[in-house]
Amino acid sequence: MTERIRLERFERLLDAYGAEPLHWPAAERAEAVALLAGSLPARRAWKQAQFLDRALEQFAVPQIDAAQADQLAARLSRAPQLPARRGVLAALSDVLGIELRPALLWPHAAGLVAAAVAGFYLGVTAPTPTNDAFDVAPVVEAVL
Repeated sequence: MTERIRLERFERLLDAYGAEPLHWPAAERAEAVALLAGSLPARRAWKQAQFLDRALEQFAVPQIDAAQADQLAARLSRAPQLPARRGVLAALSDVLGIELRPALLWPHAAGLVAAAVAGFYLGVTAPTPTNDAFDVAPVVEAVL
């Protein structure tokens, strides 16, 4: 079980720092190299990390000089600003023509919840009717 935990930590090191042992934290480097030497799954993970490192090295980071950075900043400052996103309550307020704010809505919502709880309670605790309770024949005879 210890090797599995160490292997998981080794894989996290590879994900964070790459396949080059010199990039690994010095405090964990010796243990990670020892695991690499003695564990086939660790060597497989290391080979995959090497492959990824080589693939990432193929992509060059473009160099931008100060003039290009200033030009980009000027273009961004001239770009039109998008309006701030509004929430559902603000949109409903506009449509309904009334102010809908959470501070104003919670008492109404609490009342609806209380009514729902009371209805549920009454529905669950109401006595179950029997056939005799709903026999309307005596009432009809008395009226006629």
